[in-house]
Amino acid sequence: MSKHNQAHALESPLTIPSGNERLIAALCEHSVRFLIIGGIAVRHYAASRVARDLDLLIEPEPSNAKKTLQALARLSLFLTATPDRLTLSAQQSHIYTAEFCADIVTPRPEVDFEKEWQAASLARIRHHRVRVISRAGLIRMKTATGRSKDEADIELLISQEP
Repeated sequence: MSKHNQAHALESPLTIPSGNERLIAALCEHSVRFLIIGGIAVRHYAASRVARDLDLLIEPEPSNAKKTLQALARLSLFLTATPDRLTLSAQQSHIYTAEFCADIVTPRPEVDFEKEWQAASLARIRHHRVRVISRAGLIRMKTATGRSKDEADIELLISQEP
């Protein structure tokens, strides 16, 4: 098996709400560094989880923030966030249209994006390679919120741990 086919075999397919596939394609084509987090990430590890939107954690670096906004503009999506704001911690921007349902967030101060990037699981959305935050990273992020739905996700993630 070629190296390409070996790498491809390690990536599990990931299904997301259909309109968001174009969003993922645009981000990938602009080489945006992002991790899939939230309900879709939970579903990656625990298939019974239902998720209706897409949550993306972006690397809070100026060049990545600029590429993020360029990718969104290609889809005629314009955030109120400036590139500078996307380099700050704990920022959240919502994209809710007839086609897209997504949240773009930056890491909280206790989250090391590079560490999470390295630990991430590989997945495929159509023909795009994406990274899903690791199970441990997802549990850490969800623990920090204190929300009841996140506590339920943590229980699900732990109960379905390999």
